[in-house]
Amino acid sequence: MTPTSPDSTRPLPREVSRRRVIRTVAWSVPVVAVAVALPQAAASGTMTLAVTSGDVDPGTLNVRFAGASAGDAVPLSISVTDPNGTPVTDGFVASLSGADGIAAWSPDNEGQVASTDLSGSVVGGSATLIFEALGAFGTFSVLIVVGAQSWVLSVTVAA
Repeated sequence: MTPTSPDSTRPLPREVSRRRVIRTVAWSVPVVAVAVALPQAAASGTMTLAVTSGDVDPGTLNVRFAGASAGDAVPLSISVTDPNGTPVTDGFVASLSGADGIAAWSPDNEGQVASTDLSGSVVGGSATLIFEALGAFGTFSVLIVVGAQSWVLSVTVAA
């Protein structure tokens, strides 16, 4: 057995191609982007929405309006606060679902009404969305989006 020098057992250094560098950089960009975005998302917290009209089940987004007749304008009032309890001022979009024969957005709203959608503004933490009772009784959903957050309300119109 002949002794070998330490240099002869080391593998030859491999050259790094431009393609390999570009591929490595391309894979690291999404990781860096996520790492930068996470602290911002964590710091943004979540807003709180509360229904401030009708008979609200405590601790829920379920609200009941009793005694509405066909053609009645029914105010669905909400309040929105940031994680610190500060009233929010922002735009909103609200959509009705399953409301056929029960309710439709009233043209009396201050925002834009388009079929089952309503857009407007939450100002100083509050907004009133007006729907018109159509005569039938039942429960439908209202999806409300403020900024990047959404909530689903369960609304019942009863005799």
